[in-house]
Amino acid sequence: MITKTVIAIFGAQSRGKTTTLRVVYDQISKRYQCVHEKDSPVVNENKDVYALFRIKNATIGFESLGDPVDRHAESLQKFLNEKCDIIITACRTSGPTTNAVADFSKQGYQVIWLKDPLYENEQPKRISYNNCHYFANYILDMFEDILIGKL
Repeated sequence: MITKTVIAIFGAQSRGKTTTLRVVYDQISKRYQCVHEKDSPVVNENKDVYALFRIKNATIGFESLGDPVDRHAESLQKFLNEKCDIIITACRTSGPTTNAVADFSKQGYQVIWLKDPLYENEQPKRISYNNCHYFANYILDMFEDILIGKL
């Protein structure tokens, strides 16, 4: 049985959250037969991905955008309305996006907060595809464990 879970990738601006989550989404799309909702996926001009899809009997919400002025709150509300089993999203270190994610615990979700270890203490480091790919694999392993009921 799947435990309703939010995987939240948090960090300050320009820390690789979107790049990492694009890799996660691409890998999920390659590994699984995803059945998308009619208006999903959506990729904006900054390559942020919004998606609502099913894998077997699980409903997955995916939002790589973590900026408070954009569609983040709307996406999270839709995921809640659709009773998503697993939600993967980005958010900042504090403020509206973080609060919106934290509120999922009041709805019975376990919330797992992840921060790329390469950005410990918010020290600016060079974002590279390889760094993001490493962190994405960690997130994918966690996603798969949740999907099969191990986590």
